[in-house]
Amino acid sequence: QSGEGLMSALGFISSRGTAAPVALSEAIRQGLAPDGGLYVPTHLPRVAASALAAAASLPASLPKIAHAALQGFFDGDRLQPSLGEITAAALNIDAPTTVVEGCADRLFALELFHGPTAAFKDFGARFLAECLQRLEADAAQPLTILVATSGDTGGAVAAGRPTQGLRRPERRRRARVRPGARPQRSRPRRSAGAALSEAGDDRSARRSSRR
Repeated sequence: QSGEGLMSALGFISSRGTAAPVALSEAIRQGLAPDGGLYVPTHLPRVAASALAAAASLPASLPKIAHAALQGFFDGDRLQPSLGEITAAALNIDAPTTVVEGCADRLFALELFHGPTAAFKDFGARFLAECLQRLEADAAQPLTILVATSGDTGGAVAAGRPTQGLRRPERRRRARVRPGARPQRSRPRRSAGAALSEAGDDRSARRSSRR
């Protein structure tokens, strides 16, 4: 088994099944498993509905709801003491709910387009950056996050909260990019970012990024 903080009862294994299980921190740091698979938890922690309801009743509730929902994944990991700070810093974006009219039951839509790039991926990218900043705080060299994308994923990563020790170049395929979108994609929003391009499709861009 690999990675610091594997005292957690929850391990993460590769979706391809040939890599050794690791702790949450190591799964976040590696991104992809050595066999090319995605890291998935060995089981899903239970979350008490009462804990979510209590968090939802508090002001600025989104970070608190996330903390309650994610606590079981972080228990025993080195990031667990920082989970409250991570959710508070990453999820301080408006995410209002809108009533869906005409439904017999009470149904709400969660608006996830109020982030810096108007994409739901802003939430995940900011959360990942906060985790990695804490994991790489004592690293001698900055960590480079290479994003293979033809859409809004790279933009969300590049526009994430400014974090020390992280660099975010984006690898984009050149094919099928609208002319009006090229200037936006070629000028990173932050000095930590850089835009790279290559010929090919989404699959080839992902393969080259894994190398």
